[in-house]
Amino acid sequence: MLSDFSPMIELAVTLNIAFVAVEYVKSYTNAVCNQLFNFADYLKQSFEECRSLLVDEITLNSIPNTEINGKSIAGQVEQAKISREKITSDINNELTNFRIKIENVCQSKSISAVSFWMFFYGLSCLFCMGIISISKEEQLELFILWQTFFTIIYSIVGWLIGEKGYKNCCFNFTSLRHALVSYIIGLVLSLFFTYFGYLHEMCIKIFPVICIFSVLYMYSNFVVSSCIIWFRASKVKREIKTNVDEYKDKCNKLKDDVNKLLTVHEVELKMEKDSKPITINNNDSSQLKHERPREKNET
Repeated sequence: MLSDFSPMIELAVTLNIAFVAVEYVKSYTNAVCNQLFNFADYLKQSFEECRSLLVDEITLNSIPNTEINGKSIAGQVEQAKISREKITSDINNELTNFRIKIENVCQSKSISAVSFWMFFYGLSCLFCMGIISISKEEQLELFILWQTFFTIIYSIVGWLIGEKGYKNCCFNFTSLRHALVSYIIGLVLSLFFTYFGYLHEMCIKIFPVICIFSVLYMYSNFVVSSCIIWFRASKVKREIKTNVDEYKDKCNKLKDDVNKLLTVHEVELKMEKDSKPITINNNDSSQLKHERPREKNET
């Protein structure tokens, strides 16, 4: 029955090993992830919008030292300059941190490890089809059952842990050697359980389902990994938007404070202008004196 699915198994084997090769040579997933979600442009545009709201240094330096009720605003101006420098530094740090997060999101070494296992899993199925004529069919079916069981365990653990367990050699799914050693252990256990006939009766009953499931499961890594990357990428995009909104609020607050300082200076200039006395020219005043009697005589 498994031989009927040989073209699908061969295709799955080819796709899995091709993914492993391309990923380690050209970081295929990282490139596709960045192109798909357009992270670089999104990150740049988001923080550029925030920087556009930030008060420029020329405006801050142009605020003169004004006094209100005998108190200088120089301290407030200096505080605004310090706040601007801090916001600028924080934005640069956030850009660096998000670039690292994006690289981790698009990292797919654990996905490659699972694909490497799937490659050997497909080869074992093809090997079983090759020796079907010289071996007992029931034993081969039981062997495939155990191989499928260990493949499910390894893939699920790899999807859940991913790059988080790279410091632990037992859960280092970022290494192809880990996938190879794990598969060898699973292969030995599968041969052991097959030799002693564990779950033999159940295997006979459910093997048609196991056969179809095992063929389709060889493609599962591509589907699940795409969903995982999509979920992580969406989460990072939400984090970027949240942080940008916070920095926009800080930029707007600083801008309002600087506008208040500029308003204070404008009010001071207006008050100085209004408080200047009006001087009358002597020539004008003498001319008025001569004009008044003439007006009286005319009447």
